[in-house]
This record gives sequence, structure tokens and C-alpha cells, in this order.
Amino acid sequence: SWEAAAMASLRLAIELFDDLPDALAPNVDVFQPFYARFHDLWSAVLKGDEMVAKWGMTVLLPEDEERFRNGLFEESDLAISRVRSTMLPGTYYGYCPVLIVRPGEEYAATLLLSSFVRFLESFAARGALFDGIGTVSVSPAGAQICRDFGMEMIWYHPSDPSFELWDLPGHAIARSIFARKSPKIAEAYRTAFPEPARS
Repeated sequence: SWEAAAMASLRLAIELFDDLPDALAPNVDVFQPFYARFHDLWSAVLKGDEMVAKWGMTVLLPEDEERFRNGLFEESDLAISRVRSTMLPGTYYGYCPVLIVRPGEEYAATLLLSSFVRFLESFAARGALFDGIGTVSVSPAGAQICRDFGMEMIWYHPSDPSFELWDLPGHAIARSIFARKSPKIAEAYRTAFPEPARS
């Protein structure tokens, strides 16, 4: 069931991120209902019966996007009622609360990347595009992944200055690894988000 899958994904996060502050710690009350309901906003890799990797995305309301950019957004404030619907064509701001690959299972990163590319393609096919994707890095390895994705570090998290806020604007998605994997993503995002003029 989706409820069981949601709990398995949270157990993976709790196991690997058990030392985070409350504002960023895996929160069953927030994310179990979210993962159980929004099946298209997360994906996982299984090895046998064990979940070894996952990514997740939420879609922020405009006021929460502004709070994120200003370093005031807390994952613990999220609720089903504060996730923006993506049913209609339009532009959205995505927030990625988690990207996990269990140590020793690095092969799974390729599968996660493929699933995220399919996710962006499926949204683009119905006219739903992300004008930005934000996340928080909680480790040096996480920060390096953000750099590899072409994200920009925009602020520090209020709970710990070693945690960084990162953003991937729409025009950067058009030249990201996701676009290099998919001509459909490249075309959709180049058309919707032209490169800003250099000053």
C-alpha cells in the first residue's frame, strides 16, 4: 500500500538522518500523509524488499517560497493544506526535502536520476513547469550534489549555518543534467525560461 511505502521511505530517512535538528528531521506527522497521497511527487529504489534510495518533492505556496528564499521556511510547518496543487498547467516552485542514497548502494543514484527526469517530463507534457527547485544541504556531500546539479547557494538555514539553502531556477533547469538527459525537458524549459540578460 502507499501508506506502507510512505512509512518505509520515512524509516530510511530516519535511519540515515537521525541527528538533524527538529526543523529538518524526518517528520512522520508531516510526510507520511504527504507521501501516501501525492504518489507522483516522490520515487524510491528497492533492492529486494529494502528501500535503498529516494527523492521527494513538494510544491510550495508562493508565501512559503518567499519564506524559503529568506531563510525563514521550516519543513515542520508543512501540512497537506500547505502543498500547492499541480493539477493545472502553470509554473510552480518545487521544494525537495530529501534525496537519499544508502551508503554502499551508489548504483541507485542512476535510477533516481532517471525517475526524476521522467517526473519532469511528465509534468512538462501537461504544461506544468518549475520556475525553481529549492532544497537544503545538510552535509558537505549534499552541498556537492547541489553544485553538480547546477544549483545556486542562496542563504543559510537558521537552525545551523553549516546547512545551506540552494535554488535551481527555471532557466538553469534548461541546461542542467536533467535537460541533458531529455531533449523534451531542454526544449520546454528553454522556451519557458530564457536565460536572463547579463548585466
